[in-house]
Amino acid sequence: MPNPIPAAAPDYTTTHARIHLDNLAHNVKVLQRRAGPVELMAVVKADAYGHGAVHIARALEKAGIAFLAVAYLPEAIALRQAGIAARILVFSPPLPGMAGAYVQHGLEAVVDGESALEAFRSAPSPVPVHIKVDTGMRRYGIRPAEAEGFLQRVDSNQHVDLAGLWTHFADAENPNSPVTRRQLREFRELMRRLSPLPCPVHASNSGTMYTCPDTLDPALVTWARVGGSLFGLLDLPAARAELRPVMEVRAPVRAVRKVFRDESVSYGGIWTAPEDTMVATIGAGYADGLPRLLSSRGHVILGERSYPIVGTVCMDSFLVDLGPGNEHAVKVGQEAVLLGENPSAFDIATACHTISYEVTCRISQRVPRLPYIGMSPQPN
Repeated sequence: MPNPIPAAAPDYTTTHARIHLDNLAHNVKVLQRRAGPVELMAVVKADAYGHGAVHIARALEKAGIAFLAVAYLPEAIALRQAGIAARILVFSPPLPGMAGAYVQHGLEAVVDGESALEAFRSAPSPVPVHIKVDTGMRRYGIRPAEAEGFLQRVDSNQHVDLAGLWTHFADAENPNSPVTRRQLREFRELMRRLSPLPCPVHASNSGTMYTCPDTLDPALVTWARVGGSLFGLLDLPAARAELRPVMEVRAPVRAVRKVFRDESVSYGGIWTAPEDTMVATIGAGYADGLPRLLSSRGHVILGERSYPIVGTVCMDSFLVDLGPGNEHAVKVGQEAVLLGENPSAFDIATACHTISYEVTCRISQRVPRLPYIGMSPQPN
C-alpha cells in the first residue's frame, strides 16, 4: 500500500526519506518540454518507484498531469481511495473477478488476449481498455499480425470501450538500439494498416524520449509514458544533466566511538581498523532498504564530508570510518545523507551491480516519506 503523508508533524530526527516535490515539478517541466505536443502519462507503480504514490500523484495532478498508470489493480484502488481523480491505467491485464472493481473505481484496463476480454464479461458497464501490442518484450500483448483481428473483437464487445493502443520497448535506454528501431518499425506498420487510427496511441517511455525521439511523433502518439525519469532516475547523460533526484534518504548518528588498530567491526569482521580511528554508528540498515552489498564499499555524507561505510551493513545500523583523531567530527543526532545527490541512486546502483530504479524501490515502508520543499534549487 502507498505510504501516506503522516498526520502528525514530520519527524526528521529518525531515518526518513525527504521527497523533494520542487524537484519533481522541475522534472515534469523538463519532460513536458521534451515531449512537445505529446502529453505525459505518469507511471506511479511500485509506490511511485518507492517515493510514495499518494503524495506523488497529488503533486502530479497539481502539475497538470491528467493520466496516471500503475502495475496492479490494488495500486489503482488505493489512489482512488486517497482522492486521486486523474485517469488511471492498470498495466497488468485483468484476472477473473476484477471487472466490478474497474467499474466501481473508474479505471482503465490493458487487454492482451481473449482471457482479458473474458474477465469483463460480467462488467455492469463498459470498461475503457488499451490493447497491448507485443513488438518485442514478450510479457503481455497481441503480436502485430494478430492485432487487427483482436481489434475487431474488442470493437464488437459490449463490455469494453477501446481507449488506446500501445507497445513497450525492450531496449529503450540504449542509444541507437536496433531492437528499438525494429520494434518501432513494426508498430508503425501496424498503425499504417489500421489508418485511420481507431483510438489514441502511446509508445514512447522515459528511455526512448531521450534515445529515440521518433517515438514522440505527434502524428502517431498521444501520450508518452514517463516513470523513472520523473524521479531523476534515468541513467543517460542528457537525462542526468537536466533531471533532479526527488528522493533523499537521511538517518541519524546513534553513537560515536573509538576503534583501536587491528580491531574488527560489525558481523563477520570483514573490516579491521588499520590504525586507531573513530567510527560513527548510523541508525539505518538493510531493513530500511540500504543494500547489504554496500558493506565496506559505500559512503555517506556527514556535514560536507564523505565517509566510507566500514564493516557489514546490519539490519538496523551500519558504521562509517571518521578517521583517526576525529573525536569531534560528528555528533550523536547529526544527520547522514544515505541517498540523494551524493551518494546518488546511480552511485549505489553501480556499487551493487543493479539499476537506479531498484535502489529507490527498495527503500522499505518503515521509512516515512515526507513531502518536502526546500534544501534544493527551485524549479526553473
